Amino acid sequence: MRLFEMLCNCFGLRLPHEEKPQAEMSPMVPVQATPDASRVKPGGVPQVPAQTHSVMACETVLGRDEHIAAFRFSLNRALLARGHERGASYQAAYEDAFLRSLAARDLSILTEGQRVFLALSDNSLDHPVIETLPRKNVVLLLGLTQEPSIAASRLRAATERGFEVGMQLTRSEEISAFGALIEWLDVDASKLNGLQLRHLAGELRSYRSLRQRPLHLLARNLQTDDDFRFCHHAGFDFFCGAFALRRDGWRPPSNQIDRLRIIDVLNQIRGGADLDVIASALKPDPVLTFKLLRYINSAGIGLQQHVDSISRALIVLGRDRFYRWLSLLLFDFGKPSYREQMLTAQALGRARFMELLAGHGTLPAQGDALFMLGLFSLLDVLLGQTLDDIVRTVDLPVPVAAALQGQPGSLSSALALARAIEDDDANGIDQWAADCKLSHELITDARLAALVWCRQVGSATAAPDA
Repeated sequence: MRLFEMLCNCFGLRLPHEEKPQAEMSPMVPVQATPDASRVKPGGVPQVPAQTHSVMACETVLGRDEHIAAFRFSLNRALLARGHERGASYQAAYEDAFLRSLAARDLSILTEGQRVFLALSDNSLDHPVIETLPRKNVVLLLGLTQEPSIAASRLRAATERGFEVGMQLTRSEEISAFGALIEWLDVDASKLNGLQLRHLAGELRSYRSLRQRPLHLLARNLQTDDDFRFCHHAGFDFFCGAFALRRDGWRPPSNQIDRLRIIDVLNQIRGGADLDVIASALKPDPVLTFKLLRYINSAGIGLQQHVDSISRALIVLGRDRFYRWLSLLLFDFGKPSYREQMLTAQALGRARFMELLAGHGTLPAQGDALFMLGLFSLLDVLLGQTLDDIVRTVDLPVPVAAALQGQPGSLSSALALARAIEDDDANGIDQWAADCKLSHELITDARLAALVWCRQVGSATAAPDA
């Protein structure tokens, strides 16, 4: 069977894709909560007002070396499903909101040393925001909706504008029609069984061996570690999906660092111990001291002077900030697996995201408390203990301890919002954003700023160990 026929059969690509008749199109824009809050432009294209609901999903992408290699941005699952059901004009409206949510944000920092994937339909190539995007390491993963000749013309134009271009394999257009314009293939692995996926991977390996330009394969919607291992063995190059954050079979890591010592020092700081006593408690562990100073001197903290001792760090940072940075070492691993890397990235990203919300909406102006809540909310996974047990072990601020134990309040709502974002739960995001009285523009800003911050701090964690 030819590759392209197999793609059609595997993906069910012969389904009708015509838009619904104009008479059936509702004047409501589904991205809005209130039915009468949206309008339809002349010609029946939905008009999306200012961002009032969650539109963006962001996934972390692993490379073949099992290290974090990229981020994949797309519409969230709910809007993808609605756009597929309602037709191209609704899809265009949703993507307009998605692109405008990125328009005012500088993605260039995220593209330093790694790629940023933007999953869109080819209809959005003419959107004005596209021209403002950085070219370096930005990959447009396009779902094809046009006739092959029109799609090829648009892809050629995108390539000439300096973008790397890929295709989402969800349409029946012939890959050969686009030739050297395509550098990436984005495959939804959840739509294929094992035999189909292995056959597809083999056919694509043969196909790309005949090309003059590289062809990179991205497997997405991987649900389990077995799915990841299967696609890795089949020759895919990049991987994303729920598998990266699942904890099936997870075991707390062995102690490459002394986490009990860290907890003991954290309790000393909270208990008001003298600075000399705190510094002395860390001196017997030179590796721990080295790692802590490496964190403190990373770009993420923004110090104007280099700190070369624990005593100096305590003076420059103060107790609260020192407590915060010492806590990060709870998530330090010697030679982390992809699961440990993802846990660290999730913990740091959640903590920073919540900190950036401090003082907005109903949330208190307690950035350190929100940061600690985000960080410690994943300690149950790290240590293999319940959060109740951890609260009894570590001396935490009362509001943080209460939120970790599930007591309602503004901090608990902020944590619920962070978890909903990580789960790509659009309804949950909307619910908890409303509960915290936070705008989606602010949430998007905080999400992207947290990713940038994690990249800066990650440069410290990636440095060679002492």
